[in-house]
Amino acid sequence: MAHHLKKATLLGLPPELRLHIYNHIFGPIVPWITLHIHKHVYCLDSPTYLIGQGNGSLSILRTSRHLYEEAAAYLYESTEISICLRAPLARAWSDSSRSLGHIEDVRFWPFVTHCTLTIELRGQMDAVVVLERLGRLLEALGHGKHLRELKVVLSCRDDDAVPECFENIVDTVSTLRISGKARVGFTDSFGEEGEFEKRVCDQIMAAMSA
Repeated sequence: MAHHLKKATLLGLPPELRLHIYNHIFGPIVPWITLHIHKHVYCLDSPTYLIGQGNGSLSILRTSRHLYEEAAAYLYESTEISICLRAPLARAWSDSSRSLGHIEDVRFWPFVTHCTLTIELRGQMDAVVVLERLGRLLEALGHGKHLRELKVVLSCRDDDAVPECFENIVDTVSTLRISGKARVGFTDSFGEEGEFEKRVCDQIMAAMSA
C-alpha cells in the first residue's frame, strides 16, 4: 500500500524548533558588532559578522519573507550594535570607496533593538558630510522606532574645539524617538563631563522622550 507522505517544510515546524535550526545554521551568536562609518558602510547582509562558527547567510531564507524576518530578528535582537560615526575632515571622503555599500543598503537596521551610537566631534569637520551621513543613518534606523535601548555618546578630544555644526548635530540626534531606555553621554579624552555637556545631554534626552 502506497503511503503518500506530506512534504515537511520549515514553516510547518513549531517556531521554537525553527529557532534551534537557525542556531544550527548560523552558529553561536556573538553579542556585539561594531561598525565604523567614515566613508560608507559595507552592505552587511550576512550574519557571519556576528557568529563564531557557522557560515550561514540570511539569503538562503529569502524564499519566505516570514522566515527571513523571523531569523533576522532572532539573530539581531539580542545583539548590541555599536556604531561609531567618524568625523569627516574632508568633503572628498563622501565620494571615495564606491566599492563599499551605502548606509541604507545594510539590511539588518530594522531588526536592531540595542544600539550604542558614538559621534566623533572635531573642530575641523565638514558639516555637509557629517550631517548628511548622520541623517542617512538615523533614517536607516527608523529614527529609533525599533530600538528598545539606545546609548548616544558625543565624543570630543580635549585638543579639539567644538565644531561649528555642533548645534545642527544635536538637533539631528534629537529627532530620534525611543520608546525604551535611552542614555546620552558626552566624553572627552579624560571621560569628563562638565555643565555644558550635561545641558546638551539633557536637551537631547528631553527631545527624544517628547
